[in-house]
Amino acid sequence: MRIHLVAIFAVGCSGTNIKLIQLNPLPHRTVPKPAAAVEVYSSGPPTRAHVDVAVMNAETAWDSPEEMFAHLRYTAGANGCDGIVIDHVKQSERTLASMTATCIVYRHSGPAAVVTPSAR
Repeated sequence: MRIHLVAIFAVGCSGTNIKLIQLNPLPHRTVPKPAAAVEVYSSGPPTRAHVDVAVMNAETAWDSPEEMFAHLRYTAGANGCDGIVIDHVKQSERTLASMTATCIVYRHSGPAAVVTPSAR
């Protein structure tokens, strides 16, 4: 019994814990993508038409901020998000860090559409 308690404690207290809360339905079917393909916005959402599909709350007591950020991108990609908008970053004196990000999916898949003025 003692070994099981240690194993449960070790798993429960390491790494980054991410909770994903759905906000809106997906605008179209998505597929998982690698973390490197997930775009990151920190000063506000992109101007490209998108839907805020989920909020991700990440907390850690052990991982570095870079590792925590990598976990957010991985989770977003695994859920088919095109990008994340970092909403909140906090580190307390007790070394517990937290980040909140919004998962976004572009309304139209593929590269952004270029709008050109029509010829008259």
